[in-house]
Amino acid sequence: MQIIKYQEETNFPWHKDATDPNDTATSMLFLNDDFLGGELVIAGHKIQTKTGTVVGFNNSTEVWHGVAPIIKGKRYVLAIWYGPPEEIEEE
Repeated sequence: MQIIKYQEETNFPWHKDATDPNDTATSMLFLNDDFLGGELVIAGHKIQTKTGTVVGFNNSTEVWHGVAPIIKGKRYVLAIWYGPPEEIEEE
């Protein structure tokens, strides 16, 4: 889990996450909407960012996604990555 801050005039180019190969899903909670630009794009679908919106998708290591340029302001999002449950050793 991570809070990500995108500065004005930045973006996050198209990518597939290079994380744990056991990653199963990603969700994002948009924390603000007082900026211009910064739409989330997942597999060619542009998603408008509105405070409180949650977006989820499977297999971030397999799905192309990115963030359009921030034209004005700062964009904040809480990103959560999911994986298989940890195995609990029984005593």
